[in-house]
Amino acid sequence: MAQSDNNVLGRLPKDADNNPIQALAPGTIANAAVGAGSSALALPAGAEVVEVGASTDCWLVFGTSGVTSSNSTGLFMPKGAVVWRVPLGATHVAHIQDSASGRISVTKLD
Repeated sequence: MAQSDNNVLGRLPKDADNNPIQALAPGTIANAAVGAGSSALALPAGAEVVEVGASTDCWLVFGTSGVTSSNSTGLFMPKGAVVWRVPLGATHVAHIQDSASGRISVTKLD
């Protein structure tokens, strides 16, 4: 998949309820603890689409190595798993808990 393809997730097959069916293979995984302080996790090399799994509600911001997040800004990541398209130039994802600590897992999807 080329980074210039603007609708990767839109091309996934859909089930009867129009939900995307997982059609990408899991690749490299990065894991980290989610806590009260912002921390940046390096994305798997070459990641264009990632599945983020979290054991707790948290906030995410994609960016470079100095990226930070706060518990009221960025992308809200509910407990569970969400597939995200990695923004151009992003090498890290900052994360911070919403109200409870937990774990985060970022899986490159090919």
